[in-house]
Amino acid sequence: MNVDVKPPRKPSKANLIKYDTENSIARRVKLMRMFDTEFAILGKRKEEAAEAHAALKERYVCYNSVPSDPEEAKRFLETCEELVDKPATNTTEHIMKAGAAFSLMTHFTRVVQRDLPPHVERYIVHHVMLQMKALMLQPLMPYRVRNGEGPQTLVVDETMADLLVYDTLALEAKTFVVPGSDPEDTRTFRVIGSGRSNQALFWEVLFEDAEEAFRMDQDALRELLFDTIMCDIPR
Repeated sequence: MNVDVKPPRKPSKANLIKYDTENSIARRVKLMRMFDTEFAILGKRKEEAAEAHAALKERYVCYNSVPSDPEEAKRFLETCEELVDKPATNTTEHIMKAGAAFSLMTHFTRVVQRDLPPHVERYIVHHVMLQMKALMLQPLMPYRVRNGEGPQTLVVDETMADLLVYDTLALEAKTFVVPGSDPEDTRTFRVIGSGRSNQALFWEVLFEDAEEAFRMDQDALRELLFDTIMCDIPR
């Protein structure tokens, strides 16, 4: 992944807005990281994953091309979006989520990106590769954190927070520290469990100075994690 080349010409401000380049870059990086995370999880469950894969042949989304029929394509992409927007709770769901992320990445590359002006396309690809290179040099994916393979303390940026919030196991039994402007404003909380209420996922969050845990939905927890600077992983 060589990105140490002359960077492409930056699109005009109007084109940056028109083609939503910032969100396009973030979206591709998120999908690539998601695919990597899901596949790493499956790599630790090879026999179970093989059985689940065989059972999914009729409705398996991984590596499939988007259907040529417009209506079928629309339904296919909607299904993929639904899969990447919810946590995977078992091996079958991990397979489907990995496939959905891959399919959406492929669709972006083959269809969406193809319609961009060449210099805008090069700009997006260049910055996606820059971010992925940085991530490869600092491999702090949720599955590594979960399995104790990462360092005991890690920086949590928005992309990491967004991935963590979709990975229940990577959140539980972790202590998050949210620094304030001074020590008195620093908040420490721990995710002690999770569940579903009316089909919506929630987490039980216990703050350091609280006697009872708070129940937080996905949006609330994401907002809290986006303010998180450090995550202290218990030894």
